[in-house]
Amino acid sequence: MRTAPNKTVTQQRLYKLFDKTKRKGMTPDQLIDYMDKVTKPVLARKFLLRLPPSDPEGNELLPTLSNNQQSIETLRVHLGLLDCLDVTEIPSLIDCLNSSELGPERLNLFDHYANMTKDQVILSNKYLGTWVEEPYVQENMPFLTMALKANVDPDLWKGCYEEHLSAPVECQTGPLMLYLILHRLQNCSESTLNLLLLKVRNLNIKDHASEDIDHIVRLVNTAVTLLKSSSNEDRNYITHDFSKDFLHLFQTTSVPAFNQVFVDIETSKQLEANSISSPVVNWPTLDSITQLAL
Repeated sequence: MRTAPNKTVTQQRLYKLFDKTKRKGMTPDQLIDYMDKVTKPVLARKFLLRLPPSDPEGNELLPTLSNNQQSIETLRVHLGLLDCLDVTEIPSLIDCLNSSELGPERLNLFDHYANMTKDQVILSNKYLGTWVEEPYVQENMPFLTMALKANVDPDLWKGCYEEHLSAPVECQTGPLMLYLILHRLQNCSESTLNLLLLKVRNLNIKDHASEDIDHIVRLVNTAVTLLKSSSNEDRNYITHDFSKDFLHLFQTTSVPAFNQVFVDIETSKQLEANSISSPVVNWPTLDSITQLAL
């Protein structure tokens, strides 16, 4: 044991197998090991990032979206271990061609891709290539591309890669590919979103193996995230009464005592509104319902 505490360990370093600032000092064997981890898939074949299959009934829609969400998180952790996540940060630019000055805002592609444009990512790539001196930043651009290719379904990769080639050559990099992949996974048509909404509302827990509540919550959380990000002023997919649908969902198990908890909540909230003649019922939040179910 140490006689004094080690104060050099930080939470950030605990999540890295490799330190990008020491990459230039790697031995040939260490570099081969690193590149092997960059280019080999971290996702099993059936969990590669992929578009939902074309199916009018939408039987695979929810499972595919849920798998994608879990795969994205796994890939993000993997990139953290490789110390490649810095290039997924998109700064707010002032005049990227003439000044290295940046605005205060900084967005992460994984968290904010739905609210970004392709041009923002292209300009960020141009800024990094123009002003950033550290060599590991330029290295992380192609490393991100290689890591993505190993973990994306070939059909999805092909479609995104063709669009990627339309950007200026110096901007055809990993962050742009990541944006295009995430955007294409999220950019569902209105008919698909309506089908997704219907699938969530018609879920029956008894139809799922072992009536696994964790699995059901993952499915509905994935759907809600996509429906929220796809909502706008013209169409809000998550209405106030969506919580009532959630309460109904958790009344579809084969365990009466479990179901009754949510029956009682629905009844009490409805009676509460009736007692004050309110047309609007104060339903619990979606998060509180799923947390109770868990």
